[in-house]
Order: sequence, then structure tokens, then C-alpha cells
Amino acid sequence: MSDARSTQHAGRPRPVTILAAIMGAVTVVVLAVVAATASSGPSTTALGMARRAVIVSIPGLQWRDLDASETPNLDALLLGNALLSVRTEHARTSTLDGYLTLGAGNRLAVGPGVRATPGTDAGCIDVAEAARVAAADQLTGAQPGALGDALSAAGRTTAVFGDPVAIATLMKSNGCVDAFAGPVPAVLSADVNVVEYIGLDVRSDGAQRLQTLLSIDKAIGRLMLSEDDLVLVIAPSAPDEASEVTVAGARSAPGLLSSGTTRRAGYVTLPDVAPTVLSALGVAVPASMTGTPIVVDGGSGRDAEVSGLADLSERVAFRDSAVGPVSVVYIVLNILCGLAFAARRGRIARVLGPIVAAYPLITFLAGYLPVHRLPLDFVVVSIPVISATVAAVAVASWSRWGRWAPTTVLFALLWLVLIVDVVAGGSLQINTVLGYTPTIAGRFQGFGNLASALVCTTALSTAAAPMMFVAPEAAPAPDSVDTGPLAVASIRWWMAWVATVTAICVAAPVFGSDMGGTLALVPAIVLVAVGVSGRRISVRRVISAAVAGAVVVSGIAAIDLARPASSRTHLGRFANTLIHGDAGLVIRRKLRGNIAISTSSIWSILLLGGLVVAAVGAWRYRQRLSVVVARVRAARVFLAGFITLVVLGFALNDSGIAIPAVMLGVGVPWMVAVFVEPVKRVRQS
Repeated sequence: MSDARSTQHAGRPRPVTILAAIMGAVTVVVLAVVAATASSGPSTTALGMARRAVIVSIPGLQWRDLDASETPNLDALLLGNALLSVRTEHARTSTLDGYLTLGAGNRLAVGPGVRATPGTDAGCIDVAEAARVAAADQLTGAQPGALGDALSAAGRTTAVFGDPVAIATLMKSNGCVDAFAGPVPAVLSADVNVVEYIGLDVRSDGAQRLQTLLSIDKAIGRLMLSEDDLVLVIAPSAPDEASEVTVAGARSAPGLLSSGTTRRAGYVTLPDVAPTVLSALGVAVPASMTGTPIVVDGGSGRDAEVSGLADLSERVAFRDSAVGPVSVVYIVLNILCGLAFAARRGRIARVLGPIVAAYPLITFLAGYLPVHRLPLDFVVVSIPVISATVAAVAVASWSRWGRWAPTTVLFALLWLVLIVDVVAGGSLQINTVLGYTPTIAGRFQGFGNLASALVCTTALSTAAAPMMFVAPEAAPAPDSVDTGPLAVASIRWWMAWVATVTAICVAAPVFGSDMGGTLALVPAIVLVAVGVSGRRISVRRVISAAVAGAVVVSGIAAIDLARPASSRTHLGRFANTLIHGDAGLVIRRKLRGNIAISTSSIWSILLLGGLVVAAVGAWRYRQRLSVVVARVRAARVFLAGFITLVVLGFALNDSGIAIPAVMLGVGVPWMVAVFVEPVKRVRQS
């Protein structure tokens, strides 16, 4: 029957193939247009040149404080607004660490055991040596006092008013500033001034906190500020040094603040402050500074922005409290699915598989809802319940295609949601459980490491899905199954389209901007293509696949490096450090982070459990598994790409063991779903 169909279609145009080619071409063109539009970025306004700079520091100030009070003097300084990520090299940021990071323009933390004590000379603190030791140990390339040194070299004067710890912001490498005083004068005469107001850095009851804020607002009203001053309002630490976001503001054009570091309106980081001050004063920014100048995006009006940022800060806090329990439930469900498979409880495994597949989809889609206004326990329980409901609908809708179909379709939906979201700006990537958070500040735009792991693995299952409609090899095909050239060509076009879209969206700086994900994905795609063609995967082809990945990443890095420094992603910045000979610091730091996560993350449970389950299941089902791998090309293709992604994803990302653990969340349910149907079909044939 298949031979007759092959003859019938031999001389005709292949409409499915032509449609697939058109669809692929249109997709690439659309992505290119969107990329070109996105690369120009939204309309932004630089803070501009200034005669002098004034940093108003209020440790502990949060947007909920401003949303719940009347502060006219602060309001006048907060025309440009943003959430401030105060993350340094430690999870909890002390006020001293916040000031040191501000002054270095780079992450820097001396830890809770170090105190900034006044030095023997006025305007000095004894912290510079401890900061240099910490910077060398943390491998960030930070230079303590970089801001003060740059200002001094340019002939600019510095002054600090408040607690001596604030000297760390403008101190030179010797730990000193030009002038220091406890009381804040009405007239500021230095070129760069830090004015500190304390009292909100510790938690207190609402009435007392409000009274402190109102007193600070009155004190700010006594400052004599010029129209041509750059004025920044910064909260360098959260109350009680907690891992939370705080306030950043600028007396500038109204709108949300952003920077080249975050590339997302409404978010800036501590290292961005020093480059902003230097740029406004026309002073060269030292190479050791990783931050970028703050700019202003369009806004929706100050009252709406303050209320929105207060609500957004609540979402950040809720996400950070939810990530633990929600992830644990996901891990448990995945392990139970694997255990049921290994224990020969196939029916239970097939029930759990679609639930595990739906779980990450629900956690990302929850980003569209105000879940942070709900009780945490309710959300933790609701996600698996909703996942089970979605899984039941999938089983009822798509099981007629085969037992493999519900899980595969759910993973395809997850792939589609992640791809569309990142092209549209990645709103589901930030402040979601499997996304990223400003309190970690590893990323603010593009694919996070966990999302990248999910999109790459679901791309494999999505690409391999049409092959499940083809009869197993070495077995006669039923009349309803097409194995002719039309089917094979269509499958190859489908896989090429999925691979191309995924590679563009993961790699492009304006989309996913994920270097590690690209380095892992491209070799996996090459090996999958080899498997689809029926060729043997040899050592030479594996090396060629790795080289292809390196070439793709190098090309993208070159393109990113050609853009202005303030617009580069971390890929372009890494290429810049490579050119200047500092890549060793980056690699050593990422390796250290990889090891730390691998020994402390809850994802270790999923990986170790998954490996044990996979080993037991493979041994107990070794005969049936060998039949599937030998006869079903979809399983063979998926496994080749999956193993490549797991190995390279673990080696090339600084999220360590979390990457293969999340990938198992796709690999285990999909293999459980695919394992049963092909064997059954082979036996019936």
C-alpha cells in the first residue's frame, strides 16, 4: 500500500512539504522583523548631563511605604521610578554591602562579620582592605572604590552626610572621601554628594514606620537642589537586610527607569548607579564596572507607577516564597511518575505523566494572573489540581491518536507558550516559579536557565511527535499509516521548522539571549538531524555538532559585541571580557556557582531520583526498551538529542544540577508516554 502511495505522489507537487516550507520561511521572516524592531528598543531618555550629582540614600525604603503615605518632597524626586535589585554576592544584602556595590559599580560583599568603623582620618572608614580581599575571592572583577577613584582622577570632589557606613559609596581605594559629616546641610557644595537618611532599615509597626518616613520627607524638603543636578533616590538595602527589592528613583523625565543591565522597564540594579553618575558628569566609566547607565522609559503617570511598583514588589516577594513548595511538589510528582514506571505500574505512570507535563505550563501561565494576592497554601495546592484537570482534558481529547499523544501535546503547548512569550518580551519569564527573580538578579530579560532547559527539551519532543504516526521500522505498516516520501519529507520539514524557531528564539540577543542554552541546543539539533536521516552517530559527527554550536554562538556574540556597550546582552559582555583577557574570572565564577548549586539545590533530589529511577526502569524493561529504541525512530531521535542536552546543559550553565533535573521533568514523562504505544503496535503487527 505504501509503495502504491509512493508511486502516486512521485510526479506531483507535495503540498504538505510546500506548506511546511512556506510556514518555515514566513516564521523566520516574522522573527527577523520582530528582532529588528526589538533591537532598536523602546523609546528611552537618558538622564542627561549634570553639573553635580546627589544620591539620596534611604536604606530600607520600599514602594509599599510610598504607596501608603503622602510624601510631597520625595514625590518631587521620584519622577522616574523602578524596582531596585539590591542583590550583591550574598543572598542577603547588608547596608555596607549595598554601599560597596554602589561604589564599585559591580557586585561586592564583605559579609555580615565586617563592620565599617571610622578610620583615624576624618572621612575614612577601615573597610577598604576587607573589600579588596572579598572582591578577589568573589571573582567578579570588582574594584572597591572604583567610583571614588574615577571621580578623583577627573578632579571631582566628593562628600558624604549621614552614618559613616555611607562613606563606602564614594570612598576611593584608600577608604576615604573628600568630606564627611553626620548632619545633613541644606547646601551641598561637592560635585558628588551622598545624603543618607536612616530609620527605615529595620522593620517596625505601621504607625512608627509612617512617622519615620514623614520625618525623612520633611528633611529632604530642606535640601537646596539645583535644576541642573542629577538627583537619584536609592535604597541600598531592604528592611532587616532581607532578600527583597527596594526603591530606585530619579528626578528626571517621568516614566519607568531601566538600564542596559536589565533591558526591562521598571527594573534597575545597584551596579547601575555608579555608571549613571559618571556618565552624567562626563567622566569615563572604568572597565571593572559591570553596571550600565540608567535611562527612562515611557510611563503611565506617577501615581499609577508607584501603585504598580508596590504591587509588583509584592509579586516578587510572593514568587520567592512560593518557589520552594511549588518546586517540591513538581519534583515529587516527577519522581512518582518514574517510580511507577520502574515498578511496572504502567497505568499509574501514564496517569501521572500528563500531570507532570502540564505542571510547568500552569506555573508559567500563572504569571498572567494576580496569584500573589492569594494565600500561598492555596496556590501551592491549586497548581497540581489545575494540572491534573488540564491533563484529564488532554487525555480525553488526544488519546485517540495514541497513549503518547496527551503528554506530547502538553509539552508542545509548553514549547509554544515559551516561544511566543519570549518573542513578545518575556513577561512570563520574570517573577514566575520556573522563571527568574530580581532578588537573584542573574537575568532580567530573555530565557532563564530553567525555562531554556524546558524549551529545548520540549522542542525535541515536539519535533519528534510526527514520527509517532509512522509505522515502526522492520514492521508492516497499516493502511492508515503513511511511510512514503511525502510523510518523510513533511516530518523533516516539521523538525527543521521547530529546530530553526527554537534556535533563533534561544540564541538571538533580542529574544532568549541564552549562551549556554545555544551551545547545548545546536549540537543536539545536529545529532537529531543525523538520526532522522538514518545515519550512524559517530565520534566525528559528535565533534562536528559541538563545533557547529560554538560557531553559532561565536557569530551571535560578534553581532552582539558590535552593538553599543549599554545595549549588549551578557553574551556580548562575555565576548568583551574574552577580548580583554578577563574570561578566566567569568569561567571560574560560573564553575564555582555550578558546584555550589549542585550541592545545595532542591533540584538535586529530582536529578538523583530521576537517575536512579531511569537506571532501575532501564534494567527491568531492557528487552522491551531495546525493541522501542531499535524500531521507533522517534524514541531514538529524542534520546540522542536529550542526552546531548543533559550533558551539555549541565556543563555549560551556571545553574548546575538544576538544568538536567528540569530536563528530566520532560524526559521521564515523555519516555513513559512513548514507551507503551510503539511496543503495542509492534506486537500487533
